[in-house]
Amino acid sequence: MKINKIISGAAAMCLLLCTFTACGDGDDDGGSGGHGSPEAAAESLLSAVTSGNATQLTDAVMPPVLSAAIRDKNSSVYDGFMDEAQELIDELKKYYGDDYTVTANITSKKELKDSELEDWDSNVKSICKSCGIEEHAVSEGYKIKFDYTVKGSKDSRSDSGQLEALNIDGIGWYALDYDY
Repeated sequence: MKINKIISGAAAMCLLLCTFTACGDGDDDGGSGGHGSPEAAAESLLSAVTSGNATQLTDAVMPPVLSAAIRDKNSSVYDGFMDEAQELIDELKKYYGDDYTVTANITSKKELKDSELEDWDSNVKSICKSCGIEEHAVSEGYKIKFDYTVKGSKDSRSDSGQLEALNIDGIGWYALDYDY
């Protein structure tokens, strides 16, 4: 199984849950949960895949405020996402070995079109409303291209992909799974 198929499965689950995936550990912007730049958000998402820890992967793809709202409103959805995150890690270990690593290099960054930002803004506001949390707006975004390599004792693979990073006001920068 190829890494893009593995990641796409986990990403699809995340997109069903929250439409956007967030990279946040709270360290880069004073504790709000996001990162200070689109590159930092992208790097956090890509490194979370290597973490081998379902909780860390879940934290990397969902902002704390949304994660808590989903967990409180529908714990079975949150538990399902945790299961998907663990399945991704298990698949990577199965095909690449327990010692797998994922490295990535950002190759380009391009601003999103106004129409793309408007679509994401609408989606983010809708999600916030449905989860009963404060509404947040999307103020800017970038399409980030990267090359990545997965290496392990069983196999290795190199390829390229792209993701979108958004600046969500009041929270920070978040990386969206787009195409691995």
